[in-house]
Amino acid sequence: MSIPAISSLRTIEKGVTVATEIELAETREPQHMSENRWRALYQAAVFEVDPEKVGARVTAAEIAINTHVFEDYQRLSRDERADMQRALSALDVLKLESDKSTAGELK
Repeated sequence: MSIPAISSLRTIEKGVTVATEIELAETREPQHMSENRWRALYQAAVFEVDPEKVGARVTAAEIAINTHVFEDYQRLSRDERADMQRALSALDVLKLESDKSTAGELK
């Protein structure tokens, strides 16, 4: 399994750090591992109960999905593409709900 080397980091939402540039190792990880990663991060975002962590979890899931599409587009099945599109749509809703919740707490 290859592990990406992170060449730079950026801070988003309350000190959460994410990679902004990733250099891929010469060997690529098997597609199922990349698929499992985006699914796991998506599930973590959906089931996050701490409102302060939802935004970071959503961002991590979106990055994982978009990275998987970019790296493996030719090998993705129609079903997986549909799953990723549904996941991105659900993450958009989750992000909007989280923003509403956070805005309500600020009042």
